[in-house]
Amino acid sequence: MLRLLINEAGDVDKVIVETVDVPGELEILASQAFVQAKFQPGLRGEMPVKSQMLVEITFESGSTPPPPGTMLPAR
Repeated sequence: MLRLLINEAGDVDKVIVETVDVPGELEILASQAFVQAKFQPGLRGEMPVKSQMLVEITFESGSTPPPPGTMLPAR
C-alpha cells in the first residue's frame, strides 16, 4: 500500500510505503512510477487543494503501465 501526497498542481510531492513486506526493488519501482504521475488536484469548492491517496498495487509480469502524461483522477 502506498500513500501519495499530492499538491495543488496535481504533482506527487511524496510517496510513503505503508506495507512492510514489499521487496525493496518493487518499492523503489512503485515509488518512481508514482512520483512521475500527474493527477487532477483535489478541489474544495473550485479551489485546488493538497490531497492524499492510498494506492494498492499488484505487480504482475508482463503488465503494461499507462503512457507517460496520462491524467489520473485524485479522490
